[in-house]
Formats: sequence, C-alpha cells, structure tokens
Amino acid sequence: MLLAADANGSYRLEEARQLLADTDDLALQCIEQPCAPEAVAEHAALVATGGTPICLDETITSLATARDAVERRACAVGWRSRSGG
Repeated sequence: MLLAADANGSYRLEEARQLLADTDDLALQCIEQPCAPEAVAEHAALVATGGTPICLDETITSLATARDAVERRACAVGWRSRSGG
C-alpha cells in the first residue's frame, strides 16, 4: 500500500527532522508541507538530509514561488518506488 502524510505546516525545523527520522522506515511516498509555508529554507534543509521526499502545497501560491522552491531544492517528490524504480 502506498501512503503519504500531510503535516499542514505544523512543525519547526528540528521537529520536522525528528518526524522524518521517526517515520522514514514507513516508506511514505512523501510528507507534505512539514514546515510553515514561508519556511522555504527549512524545507530545503529537510530535502538535503534525504530520506522521505518533501512535497509543498501551501508554499506554492504562484509560478514565482514554485520556481523559487524548485531552484532552492525545497521539495523533492519524485514519486519513485522504494525498490529503486
């Protein structure tokens, strides 16, 4: 079964890091919006640590914010399988 989680921007960076550490063995497809919408740098820091992919929704309010998030590598949802496919 494929699962994803939506955190709705509920965590600060260190809390989000702990969330990812605690849930990484669940092989989630992604965790959506772990930090506040304006916390692009924090999301980029989470992506840099690897593990569960990060998806953004509340952050993306325009094409400009989407480009900024991509350029800053603040999201990394590849929808890849855990078997490497």
